[in-house]
Amino acid sequence: MIVRDPRAEADVSRRRVVDAFTEHVDVMPTLLFDLQNDPGELNDLASQPAHLDTVLEYAQRMLSWRMRHADKTLTHIALTNPTETL
Repeated sequence: MIVRDPRAEADVSRRRVVDAFTEHVDVMPTLLFDLQNDPGELNDLASQPAHLDTVLEYAQRMLSWRMRHADKTLTHIALTNPTETL
């Protein structure tokens, strides 16, 4: 019998959303730092599952900013959190 951890599957799904965003945007790799605890920016938190919601939030903010500033290359793209229920 195979037992799947739904949290692990949700993390993989959220990671796919972030990867899809960065694949379609000409940007540097996704980076996330805790500037209060890591002012030297030595520990990149972007790939850690515990921080995927934050990465998604800021990816959406960047997308919105780009759209407001006439960058229409990402028209009709929406980032969502696949773990949230409707």
